[in-house]
This record gives sequence, C-alpha cells and structure tokens, in this order.
Amino acid sequence: MLKLIALFFLPVQTNSNGQPTIIITPIVLDNSILIAEMETGYISQLQAQVKFGKLGHAAIVDQTGNVLAHPMPEWELQVKNISKVSAVKRMMNREIGVEEFYSPAKKADMISGFSFVQETGWGVMVPQPVSELEENIAFIKLAILGVGVLGIALAMLISWFLAKKMARPSQELAELANHFEVNEMQPAPEPVRSYTREQYELSLSFHNMTHALQDKNSELLYQSQHDPLTGLANRNLLKKYLQEKINKQESFIFALLDLNDFKDVNDHWSHAHGDELLQHVANRLIDAMSKKGLVSRIGGDEFAIVFDADVTKEKAESLVELLRGRLKQSYQVIQDTLSIDCCCGLSCYPQDAKNRSDLMKCADLAMYAAKKENNTTFQWYQPQMRADLNERVELTHILGEAIKKDEFIIHYQPIIDVNNYSIQGFEALVRWQHLTKGVIPPGQFIPLAENSGQIIPLGELILDSVCKDISLWNQQVGTSVPIAVNLSVRQFDDPDLAKKIEETISRYKIVPGNVEFEITESLFAENSFQIQDLLNKIIDIGCKFSIDDFGTNQSSLSRLKNFEFHRIKIDKSFITELNSNEKAERILASIVNIGKTLKMSVIIEGVETQDQLHVVQALGCNYIQGFLFSPGVNFEAATRLLKNKTINPGDMKG
Repeated sequence: MLKLIALFFLPVQTNSNGQPTIIITPIVLDNSILIAEMETGYISQLQAQVKFGKLGHAAIVDQTGNVLAHPMPEWELQVKNISKVSAVKRMMNREIGVEEFYSPAKKADMISGFSFVQETGWGVMVPQPVSELEENIAFIKLAILGVGVLGIALAMLISWFLAKKMARPSQELAELANHFEVNEMQPAPEPVRSYTREQYELSLSFHNMTHALQDKNSELLYQSQHDPLTGLANRNLLKKYLQEKINKQESFIFALLDLNDFKDVNDHWSHAHGDELLQHVANRLIDAMSKKGLVSRIGGDEFAIVFDADVTKEKAESLVELLRGRLKQSYQVIQDTLSIDCCCGLSCYPQDAKNRSDLMKCADLAMYAAKKENNTTFQWYQPQMRADLNERVELTHILGEAIKKDEFIIHYQPIIDVNNYSIQGFEALVRWQHLTKGVIPPGQFIPLAENSGQIIPLGELILDSVCKDISLWNQQVGTSVPIAVNLSVRQFDDPDLAKKIEETISRYKIVPGNVEFEITESLFAENSFQIQDLLNKIIDIGCKFSIDDFGTNQSSLSRLKNFEFHRIKIDKSFITELNSNEKAERILASIVNIGKTLKMSVIIEGVETQDQLHVVQALGCNYIQGFLFSPGVNFEAATRLLKNKTINPGDMKG
C-alpha cells in the first residue's frame, strides 16, 4: 500500500456549476500528486446536525475566513468571507476558546465557543445569543462550557470525516496511478466504489484515461517503429529485431539493398513520383520475400532484409535475383512509366560480425562494392572490403595535406586528327605522386575528393597547373593547343567557380579558348539553375565545353540545344565492344551523326588497335584518343610531341 505523506486543502471556491467546492491535493510516498474536488454539501450536513438553544447554531469557515457551512444558505453559495469577525480571526490563528461579538445577521450580541481543524486550518464555531443565556443564569457557565465542547467535538468530527471520506479514496487513486506506472502503460483496474460520488467519478475518469493513454501509446509505438511512407519496419524496429536474433544466437543473413540512380527520379520528375515509386518498390519486396524474412526501409532509397534462419546463402542469392527481377519491371507512377534497378550487399551472422552494428557495416561495404563494380546485382562481404575502406579513409585523411603540398602531377594525352594524325590538343590527366605510396591513380582519389568536398581546392590546383603549362608552351614552342580539363559536378557547388577560372586564365595571360572543360552527362541530372548559370558564365569568359563519356548515362539530347558545346566525347566502352556487340558500331555511327548535325566535333576515346582506327575513320569521326597513338605523358614529353606536331599509330608503343 502507498503511504499518504500530506493532504492539502485549498480555500473554498465556486465551481462551473455555481456550487461551493473544495480542491484537495494528496501527496503520497513517491511524491505523486492527485487532485480531488468535493462539494461543501457534505460539510453542511455536519453543520446542520448541531442545534443549541433557539438561535444557537454551528458555523464552519476555511483558512481564509470563507464560509463553508452556515444556517444562511446564501452565505454558502456566495462563499461569503467573515474573517473580520473577532472569533473567526482567532480561529484563523489556530486558537481555541470563547468569544463575545455582535452578529449583524442575527442582530444580537453572541457568545461563541470556537476551535480549528488541525488537518485543514478550518475554523469551527458554535455561537448563541447572549440573551438566551441570560434567561437562565444558572446554566450560563454550563452553556459556555457546552458551547466550547461542541465546537471542539465538531472539529474532531470534521477531521474524522475528512480522513474517512477524502484521504482513503485519494490513497486508492494514488495506488491506481502507481499500478499504471509499474505495469508499463497497462490500464488501471476497474475503480472501486469510493466514499463520495465525486471521488468515484474521478477514479472512473482516471481508469478511462489509462485506457486512452494505452491506445495512444500503442499508436505512438507503431509510428516509432514503422516507416510512414511505405508501412515497412523502420531502422528502430530493424535494430531491435536484429538484436533479438543475435541474443538468441541464431545464424542468419542480412542484406542492404539500394536503388540505382533514384535521385534522378526526384530530379527529373518530382518528389511525388519518387514517393509513389518507393511505395511500389516496398510492395514488390514484400511480395517477393513471401514472409521469408523482415523487410524494412531504413532511409531514402535504402532497404534492409533480415532473412529467416533457414535461408541458406544459395537461397538468399536466388531471392536477391528474384527481387531484382521484380524491381526492374516497369512501374506506372502518376501516369508516367518508370523503371529502376538495384544493387545489394550481404553479410552473415556470426561469420562476418559478432554484433549488430558491425553486421550492418559489413553489408554496407558489400553494397558499396556492388555499386563500384558497375552496379552488379549483389556482393557478399569479404574481409578485403574493410581493408579497402581503411585505405579510403586514410587517403581521405591525407588528401588535404597533399593538396597543400602540391603532390599532384599533370599528364597529357594527345587528341589526334584521324585524317593526318596531327595533334589537335591534349586532355589533362591528374596523378597523385605520394612520397611513400608512389603514384595513386585518379580512380582512387577523385571519388574521395568529391565526397569530402576537397575536389574544389584540388580542381583549382589542377587548373592552375594546366594554365601555367599552356603559358610555358607559348614561350618554349611558340604555339599552344587546347587543353581539356575535367570539371566535377561537385565543383559547381562553388558559386565563385567562374570567377576563379577567369582570374587564373588572366594571371597566366593565356587565350581562354585554349582551356576546354569536360563535363559528364550526370551534371545535367542535377537540374540546378546554379549549374546552368555557372556554365553560361564560363562560356562568356571564352572557354569551351565538351560532353565526356557521352552515351553512358541518361540521354542528354534534349539539353544539347541549350548550351554551346564544342564537341562530344564518346566513352571508350563503345569502341572496345565492337567485336563483341554488333550494335556498338551502329550506336557509334548514330552519335557521330548527331555531332555532325549539331555542328559539334566528335572524339572517340580508347582507340588501341588498327582495326578500331579503321572503323573510326570509316564512320567519319573527327578525332580520337587512345594508346594506339599515346598514353598520358608528362610535360616534357608533351612538349616534344608539340614540336613534332604529329604522331603515327604505334610510334609511342613499347
């Protein structure tokens, strides 16, 4: 049973029904506070039982002198304050005794015994007209004594009443509250019949409140564990589910699944398209899994699957292939037909990790490897993936210092005219010359620079080196050719990009047209006004633009007309597939024709054999790059090539 610490009574006041009421606040052992309300009618019943002489009566006031009970009902209803009466003043000072005073209500001199209620500070007085006492002087002393005794007795009766009627029911309510807390939001038991109607209604309301709170708690619990868009389990529920399986020491397979190029859906269509597509994907995942594990959405376009314990690695691979097949089927989204692909990383408990966090990290590393391998369907976690991660983290950490120390060198690969093999320009290729690790290829550090934001200072360093070399060629060779410099999508995050390019070109006093920037088609997927504005500003400087790796991303044909591109660079994958893919040559021919139609020159990358050269010449392509003529070379070798002006096929081999 909970122990009652204190019971506080507030002064009498009028409730919403116009009835005088008392607010009572009991405090129990755990400092819980309840609030109860009692109408003063119960006090009036006690007062009405006291009769003393013809006009003698009982009166009860609260600690501030407000009338609680009095023979005049209007005084009760008005909550009349009689604190100026001398006897009332003494009661409010917690005195016991007898007092004479004049009563305007009775229009008579009165004599009264008075006392106070210890628990509440209320005053209890029993006044009687002095004239009644004088009628029988023999009884005066006895009457005075009786009046005093009655006052004390009435005070004791009120104390018993309050303890019986208020304290015990309040303690019962406190026990209900304690039950609600201890039993974790379980509804309180049915209320018992309390001693007053108000208290019973209060306990009933409390009981109903616990039911409502339990329903609300269940709703909040569901919301905290489920994705509002798809209805799938969210990251919170996934972590809880994984931990439960780990605690049971079950062996199981965990998978992370990521949608490829989902950002393009939001950017090209709308976020409403993206949201509806995610809902369709969630439904297909649930359908394909067919209750063979938990499917959850853990953020953005990333989903997670916890396979049941009886799903083997072979079965998991089959399910992943099934999932991918289902997801690749077209979707009808807001009257548009969309398609999406995915890649997946898988890890095993306990073989790959001993805890939940590491298990999820292993699957994430495997998914990263799947994306890196040209978005393959899936990859199983391998320990080497963690070693690769550590190396990426280390390179990212030291990349900033490498930029400050200028540990980068520029190699130049010539761009060749297919008709006379003359050098028409170079492409600038950056290499990281690390003091202990040796030469680090761009495929390793450029993505790290982009992800970390260090591509902006690195890009400035590369442009500065290229412009410096162009200036030197003007001095040493007396001529210069256009140099193509790659611009990353992330460099367009710098609003001062155009200004910095103009300042660098001006510093070395070179012709802006000798600087040609290569951008990939992925830049257009950003669909940013800032990017379009920067492109136009750079063109206004006098620099030229070409589209690199054309044909490997989403088609940019609808955007070609909006910008002054100088030429198109066709990705080397098309030329390398000439022997294995009969459509490759037709695609090459189509792209070359597009360039001619738009009056843009076309460069085909990756030409390494005489047969490939002949195909390119037959297509009527303008320019080529490739090892058949030259790999990327340093500044000194590039200078010698410029002086020679031409390169014959095979001259730079061996």
